[in-house]
Amino acid sequence: YAKAADLLGSVPELVKQRPESIAALGRSYYQTGQKQKARETLDHLLHRTVEPKGVYLGGEIASESGDSDTALRLFASIRSSYPDQRRLGYEIALAQYRAAHFPEAESTLVDLINSGQANAGTGPGGLLDAESVTEAAARILGLAAADVLSCSTGVIGPRLSVPLVVAGVERAAPGLSPDGGPAFAQAIRTTDTVTKQTVVRGDG
Repeated sequence: YAKAADLLGSVPELVKQRPESIAALGRSYYQTGQKQKARETLDHLLHRTVEPKGVYLGGEIASESGDSDTALRLFASIRSSYPDQRRLGYEIALAQYRAAHFPEAESTLVDLINSGQANAGTGPGGLLDAESVTEAAARILGLAAADVLSCSTGVIGPRLSVPLVVAGVERAAPGLSPDGGPAFAQAIRTTDTVTKQTVVRGDG
């Protein structure tokens, strides 16, 4: 790694032209105890026109090297553009865990349970899954099942993991409040970079 760091570090302009070279130099700096240089090198991935997969590689290397701050900064920059959102979400959770941000890591993993699953094209089993989720939510909230709707968005085909979704409802229910709009908008944000809310007022 020391030789690689010296060799790649001697041709910085050439290294900057390829995300893979930037990532390799960053890894070499991490492995030789030069954390600040590694951070500065990987930061080039944020300031150039780089494909998301190149930025992802840099974040993965930073996370594996124990530099979760840099990893999360890189991952955040491709949150809405990386094609495999589940893989990216897992890496974000892993970086959060390595940084001892345990509640955040748990929240990220919980979001992955239902995020990206449209529960469409799943046949009769998908309908049963939706009914199971709405019935459980109604029971937890003290409502009639007919007053609860289940909404999902994302990839068509995969079945919902009903026990995990229900566990998420149980965790979220105590936090419901008349002022919970912003928290709800954040919870359903998934791959969006900002929360979105709309208020409509009318007579009656």
